[in-house]
Amino acid sequence: MGKIPLVIRRVQCSLCNATHALLPSGIVPYSQVLLTDHAAIASSFEDGRDGREVMDTNPELSPGQVFYILSLYIRFWRQRLLSESLPLSPAHALTKPCIRLFGRQFMQIKNTRNLLFVPPT
Repeated sequence: MGKIPLVIRRVQCSLCNATHALLPSGIVPYSQVLLTDHAAIASSFEDGRDGREVMDTNPELSPGQVFYILSLYIRFWRQRLLSESLPLSPAHALTKPCIRLFGRQFMQIKNTRNLLFVPPT
């Protein structure tokens, strides 16, 4: 469906003076690829395929991006998910356990602290 520009809200903590970005849970920090696509590529690998069929559903993905995501999954995330018996599907269900157990969003590589915020009512 194309690229959609996002405005990322940043807030400054009054206690620690740090600046934090508030991201929707479907976004992988420091990645331009959605969480659902990351999970679909990883699931494809677990099913014995190479992830390229995900490009059929998202034409914005390049073979290089798929290869990069797959290599990150194998290097950093596969054993973590297996050790905690976390399934790849549904993708949105990975957010809370990954942040709780590993301190980061699924497929996030940079080591920055993540918290889940309860949406205001």
